[in-house]
Amino acid sequence: MPKFSLEKRCIFINRFIVKIILAAILMITLVPFNVYGMCTSFEMPKNRVVINNSHDGIYFAPSGDTRYIPVRSTFESLGANVEWCYDSASLTVEYNGTAHTPEFILRDNRSYVRDNIVTYITNHYLEFLPCINAMLISSHPNSTTPEELVHVFPSFYDYTEEDLMWLSRIIHAEARGEPYEAMLAVGNVVLNRKASSMYPDTIRDVIFDRRNGIQFTPTVNGAINNTPSTASFLAAVEVLEGRQNAEGVLFFKNPRISSSTWMSRNRPFAFTLNNHDFFY
Repeated sequence: MPKFSLEKRCIFINRFIVKIILAAILMITLVPFNVYGMCTSFEMPKNRVVINNSHDGIYFAPSGDTRYIPVRSTFESLGANVEWCYDSASLTVEYNGTAHTPEFILRDNRSYVRDNIVTYITNHYLEFLPCINAMLISSHPNSTTPEELVHVFPSFYDYTEEDLMWLSRIIHAEARGEPYEAMLAVGNVVLNRKASSMYPDTIRDVIFDRRNGIQFTPTVNGAINNTPSTASFLAAVEVLEGRQNAEGVLFFKNPRISSSTWMSRNRPFAFTLNNHDFFY
């Protein structure tokens, strides 16, 4: 085995360390591109807790496949009384005259319980919507409609109910069954066109634009009239509220359905999301 001087050994070790650092930086840098090509990385919405169609700044804490719900803010919103015993480091939740002492965890000086504890104590129904990363808590099963879920979001900007209706319909018609980020991207294409001088200046007119031929097939086959899913409705709300994951993108197509090659021949490729290719 060849012997190296101390100086050569140091040079070799330093080069090795530099290679490791560069490799790590490269891996970190490439993470967003593996998801969207040249698109900005996608962030899931915050871990919202929606209680009886209202979101009051309550967020659950995920841990693997388990979701933990903050005790005081959640149970007090449901009409329970929460007491903390400092001597025994325990808490009591009193609901409808019955006291419970659930197991809990502490995180950032706040107590949390597993989501199923909420059902056990209050008999409320829980539904987790992974597409929007929200936990719904309600007194009746399937009581929340897409229109009611709009209250998850903090404000309405410069758009109308008609804008919301048409955008949610085109998202549903074009990206039904697609991942949530694909729904967002479809919605953003419509808004990007609305902001462009090359297209009409309302969402409805963008969708039904015919100046250069049919722009969206659902306006022809009738799919535009279908009732949008909850995920499509919420994606439309987020896009209208300013959620952007397809900046500058004006075109998309599903190559499995569309045989046209016009976009790939004439427009710069942006990224692929599931079954859709997007172009600038």
